[in-house]
Amino acid sequence: MMQEDQRDGLSEQHITDPGSGDGSLATVFESSVNKVKIERKASHGSKGVYYATGILAVGIIGLFLAVQLNAWAYLQKIILPATAVITVFDNEDSLPISSAELTLDGQHIITDTAGVAIVGDLTAKTYTISISAVGYQTYEADIDVQKGRNNFTFSLHVFVSTTDLGGTVYDYVDGSILRGVTVSYEDQKQTTGEDGGFLFTDVPSGTAHIAVEKPGFLSRSFEVQLAIQYELDVNLVPEGKTVFVSNREKGKRGIYVADFDGGNVSQLIPRVGETEDYDSVMGNNGTYVAFLSTREMIKTASGNSYVPYLYVVSVDGLGLTTVSSHSQISEVSWAQKDEYLVWRGMPDAQSYSYDLFSYSMVDGKIRKLNTLGVVGAFVMSPKKDYVMWSEYKKYDDPTSQEGTYGYSFEKKVTTTVMDQYAWGMVFASAEQVLLQYSDNLTGEEKMQYIKSPKTSLNNS
Repeated sequence: MMQEDQRDGLSEQHITDPGSGDGSLATVFESSVNKVKIERKASHGSKGVYYATGILAVGIIGLFLAVQLNAWAYLQKIILPATAVITVFDNEDSLPISSAELTLDGQHIITDTAGVAIVGDLTAKTYTISISAVGYQTYEADIDVQKGRNNFTFSLHVFVSTTDLGGTVYDYVDGSILRGVTVSYEDQKQTTGEDGGFLFTDVPSGTAHIAVEKPGFLSRSFEVQLAIQYELDVNLVPEGKTVFVSNREKGKRGIYVADFDGGNVSQLIPRVGETEDYDSVMGNNGTYVAFLSTREMIKTASGNSYVPYLYVVSVDGLGLTTVSSHSQISEVSWAQKDEYLVWRGMPDAQSYSYDLFSYSMVDGKIRKLNTLGVVGAFVMSPKKDYVMWSEYKKYDDPTSQEGTYGYSFEKKVTTTVMDQYAWGMVFASAEQVLLQYSDNLTGEEKMQYIKSPKTSLNNS
């Protein structure tokens, strides 16, 4: 049995519990507020249904549009079909590039041996094409494809890394650093400074052509293969020739001429029969060569050998001139810009004392430079324009004297340096001479620096 009582807006229901022994009631209160909440929950559930329905509708519409768009694209390919024939070649040699990879409209195509790739299933519109190949820079561009067959040609540039190319220029003969050398790479030029160095930056790897030149030296041009930073030493060979003596021909000595680096070897002048050419001396200007030779084929007194003569010839082997037949010729030297030859020798085979002689390349005359004594030694000044020598007394000539003397080729004047024989003479500089001698009074060995007599002559 159920009874209902209303209190303060609450509905109280009394229900008799048949399982209760005392017949008590189980009371149930139902709040009107709770009813409101339940109703709100029901309302929220309805909104979720609405949202789901909307999303489903959007999805259906999107799917419909996608289908329509694909259908349109497909329709375009039917109405406006297009094909692209792509040819790829090397930018430098214009040769086709095989195995180049093309990416176009999502398709990946590889070029054949002719550098050609055909891309079909296209429509008339603008596409972006990308082309790549091993060893080349990747190329990308937009192309306008028209209805039908389209031919496109593309050139790829070789991928090039860069490095630095530098070095130092030296004199091949003495190894000294060369300044003022022009070094060229492609259209770039540099001039070496005090350190003889040069440097080109951002030089493409591969083959580099270098040219090096300086007045007075043989120009050079060569190639280097660049992979990483490259530094090289460049040796420039001076212009002119060098001479040397060799017995390469039948075991007989002859004179040969060559470049300073040993190239272009040739015989200066042909030998004569079984005679020999030797003791060659190149002039300071590299124009003439003096040498001894037995080519006159005059027998010595003993008859066992030939008498050597002194000769002069140009460095190209022309103008052979007989200079002297003096006996025991030695220490041949060039003087005064190669205008004179100087040597020590005996007037003839019957003489037993050495004299000092000079030969003029201008008038062809020989002059004896020493006085009455025997020439022991001589030395040339650094500029080869002054000669100094010492004399000692002849054992069979009481009138002879000893002393040290000098001769200026420019002024053609002989001066007395000292009244003693100097067995050692060295030009310490152009202005100073070191003399070594024995004091005639005490016998003591002395070493003395004196002002060069040449300086006094120039100031007079």
